[in-house]
Amino acid sequence: DLPILGVPSGLVGGGNISVVAGGNITLGSNGSFGGAIRTTGNVILGNASTDAITGGASSVIQANTLTTRSSAGTSLNGTSNAVSVLSATNTGVGNLSFTNTLPMTLGAGASLTNSAPGGGIAVTVLGATNDLTVSNTVSGTGAIDLTAGREIGRAHV
Repeated sequence: DLPILGVPSGLVGGGNISVVAGGNITLGSNGSFGGAIRTTGNVILGNASTDAITGGASSVIQANTLTTRSSAGTSLNGTSNAVSVLSATNTGVGNLSFTNTLPMTLGAGASLTNSAPGGGIAVTVLGATNDLTVSNTVSGTGAIDLTAGREIGRAHV
């Protein structure tokens, strides 16, 4: 398992961040303090050998693009996530779930896929003026639940 510790919000810089593990990746949470990954660049979490990717209620991911790859589910539902584009893949077991506080695009050149048996997808965009845009394939073998504060639309190519 690879625990991720906090990064102060005032120190956000550019550059891409990649975290790969042969086990679980966990952004922990303890009350109002949580693990954080912050960049103005892109974040990749996991690869084909990564099990589960999870974040506690107070964990934060701030990035332009977030790409996750897991084989035992991804659950990143901290209510302070700030991601512009999400791409995710899960195989094996489990669901994909993500909560965000900015307008967000799903896909943008990659898909959102859960091929796990019964594997669902749940994406929530918080904020009354925030949209969710689908720009590529969103597919799961279970339920797919997309929620936005304002509207859900498809990108025009």
